[in-house]
Amino acid sequence: MPPCYITAIYVFKNANGLADFMPFDLLSEGLKLAMVDFPDLNYRLKRNCTGDCVLVTENCGVRLVTANADFSAADLEAINFDPVRLPASLLDGSPADCGQFVCKFKLTRLSDNSVALGVLLHHNVMDGDGAFGFINRWAGICRELRQRGGRPAEPELQRPPVSRDRSVLKPDGVPSSVDHQGREYAYVEPQPAPEPEVKPTLPVTQAPQFTARLFHLSADFLARLKNSPAVQCTTNDCLVALLWRCVTKAKRLPADAPTKFAMACNARQRLSLPAGYAGNANFYIADQLTAGEVADGLSLASLARRVRAAVSRGTAPDYLRSILRWLAERPDRSRILPGFRMFANDLAFTSWVHFPVYEADFGWGRPLRFAVPSAGFDGLAVLMPRFDGDGYDVLTGCEVDAMDRLAAMPELARPT
Repeated sequence: MPPCYITAIYVFKNANGLADFMPFDLLSEGLKLAMVDFPDLNYRLKRNCTGDCVLVTENCGVRLVTANADFSAADLEAINFDPVRLPASLLDGSPADCGQFVCKFKLTRLSDNSVALGVLLHHNVMDGDGAFGFINRWAGICRELRQRGGRPAEPELQRPPVSRDRSVLKPDGVPSSVDHQGREYAYVEPQPAPEPEVKPTLPVTQAPQFTARLFHLSADFLARLKNSPAVQCTTNDCLVALLWRCVTKAKRLPADAPTKFAMACNARQRLSLPAGYAGNANFYIADQLTAGEVADGLSLASLARRVRAAVSRGTAPDYLRSILRWLAERPDRSRILPGFRMFANDLAFTSWVHFPVYEADFGWGRPLRFAVPSAGFDGLAVLMPRFDGDGYDVLTGCEVDAMDRLAAMPELARPT
């Protein structure tokens, strides 16, 4: 995975005006207990001589900081948790802040004594399944502590197992049968230093401005999309096809320009990883067409079937093992990049709808809202569970003008 953090903000509203609402000491104690089952959080990250991301320096602890804010949960509701307008101060850093900390948490006490919990968990160590599994383990322990008046949980209490056994993901020494260069992944060969040259002075051009927006796809809309007789694919296939088409049209790419969709795939079940595996088991799935084919050359049903074929091929266990072998054969793993390009013609897609983000109850009730703060970006769509259960929300970004066109499309014209 790219060296970045999985990013989230949970907002817990103190609706009853409690004086002891989510106290720092209790959450800190719960975090210490949760880390017993997730020892990787105690380390720091470093790359070794072959470019692998490794854990070093045991027992460093995790970073948990506190802050106070001069705005309330109601103020965040007033901006509808707009990802672009969410205060950056609710996080201890940024998603691209690739420091050595495996995780960083920030507990912000809002002006109405509500709480915002900012989460940064490094993607090289955990995927979404592992990250949100950890958050919910932490929340469950805090519930127990509150019920017991702050006393440690009884040792005989059983919790779901947590596994760090990634032996299934290690190379088996068999040569890869497929060249994945330029498909799901790309290996960038080292380039010689260029000869110095005198370049002519070029006029300064203004960099494009990017933004992000949250769109609501209602349950009724998703049902009609999924149940169209011409489609006969999964809801996820249909959504990927729809978003790929809409974003491509909004960007007004040349008809012959190549465009790729890419998708994150959780390989836990496909590769029979141990129950409760808490590491990173994400693989990429990808396919490429021309912008003209995506925008209007193919029907939406044909595009969805193209997505389904790529998913079926890319998630086959033998194909996933071929990827593991290919990755292991690269001499410098730090030079492995995703096979798609952000801030270009491609669209990467990741689904968080099956993550139990609204089950993170630390003892004072479920979160009012789960949000992903964002500055402007391009080339990524994040599908998330909806706070009121009515379908999904999708967070995506592109240039400002393209976003205006995207927001005006009938399929996506209902932003939250």
